[in-house]
Amino acid sequence: MRCQLCGFEFDERQLTCHASCAFNKYCTIICCPNCGHQTVDESKSVLAQAFRRIFSQQNSQPGQARHLSDLRPGQSATVESIEECSPSRMEKLSVFGVAPGCQVTLVQRHPAFVVRVGFTELSFEREIAEQIRISS
Repeated sequence: MRCQLCGFEFDERQLTCHASCAFNKYCTIICCPNCGHQTVDESKSVLAQAFRRIFSQQNSQPGQARHLSDLRPGQSATVESIEECSPSRMEKLSVFGVAPGCQVTLVQRHPAFVVRVGFTELSFEREIAEQIRISS
C-alpha cells in the first residue's frame, strides 16, 4: 500500500499496531508507519462495503447483470453464470438446480441467503450469493 500523504510504500498486513492491538480483528484504520496518516481499510469496514453495495445498485441499469446478493426478499431473477466457483461447488449447485438459465426467488437475506429454485429452498453464505450472477 502507498500512503496518500507521504507516498511511503508498506504492507498493511504486517503493521505491528494491527498485530498487537486488542481490536486488530475489527480495526478499520490503517496507519502509515512513516508519517502516521490514517486511512480506512475498506476491506474490513462494514460502512464502506455498505456504500459500495448501495452505489453499485443505483448505477446498475434494469436488465443488467447483478449478483444474487443484490436481490431483495421476494424478488426473482434468472441465473446468468456462476463466477469464481470451484468445480465441486458448481456440481453441488447444479444438483440442487442452481445453474445458468434457471429462475431463482430470494426468500430471505439474514442470517443466511435463502433462495427458492422450483420447489426447493437452499441457504447460501454471502460469499456464494455474490458469485451467482443474475439478470432480472
